[in-house]
Amino acid sequence: MELIVTDADIVTMAPGAGPAGSMLVRDGRIAAVGQAEAVRAAAPGADVVRLGGATVIPGLIDAHCHVADIGYLAAAADCGQPSAPDIAAIQARLRQAAERTPDGSWVTGTGYAEYKLREGRHPNRAELDAAVPNRPAVLYHTSLHVCVLNTAALREAGFAEDQPDPPGGAFGRDSEGRLDGVVYEAPMAIPSPRSPRRTRAACSASGSTAWSCTTTWTGSSGPACRAVIPASWPPRP
Repeated sequence: MELIVTDADIVTMAPGAGPAGSMLVRDGRIAAVGQAEAVRAAAPGADVVRLGGATVIPGLIDAHCHVADIGYLAAAADCGQPSAPDIAAIQARLRQAAERTPDGSWVTGTGYAEYKLREGRHPNRAELDAAVPNRPAVLYHTSLHVCVLNTAALREAGFAEDQPDPPGGAFGRDSEGRLDGVVYEAPMAIPSPRSPRRTRAACSASGSTAWSCTTTWTGSSGPACRAVIPASWPPRP
């Protein structure tokens, strides 16, 4: 199948190239872009669609992205791999983050994947306590479907040692049945590590432009995302 899209302002994104007027699509793929005469000569029998001067841009393909999270997590400690190859490195990064995090705010790290860590497991609350002992700290998994809380964060979130697993989620536990700080899925909706005001300040400090990118945000499709997006999102100036 051949189709020519013409009478259009086609943005090619090619370096140094201006807009084109026509585009040839052959068997679902772009075969040619250029002026109408040249494109028509490449496929004289093609069907023609005239767009009346409308603009055509390349498709923007986003496999999966919660844009609203970007501003918040941009100010968090990078605890991903390979930059933080083991739990000791994550602890060091959280300590550094604690030094620059304003009083009253949770210390936040993000990006770890337990299967990439040298230990091959999730960090636990005791390890986060060793790094950040006196204030709430949260470490987000790269998937944003798991997080780890230190003892202060568990306390602020209201999680008791005998906390039952809720529908749609679970708590990690040690050999004695105590919470080990790892939180899976639904319970992540309960901790609120930030307020809109201080989050905006953090985003500004990090140079993030995510605030201007979230005007079309429609909400979260899962409980994990509600952990980092308060009900008042997006905040107003």
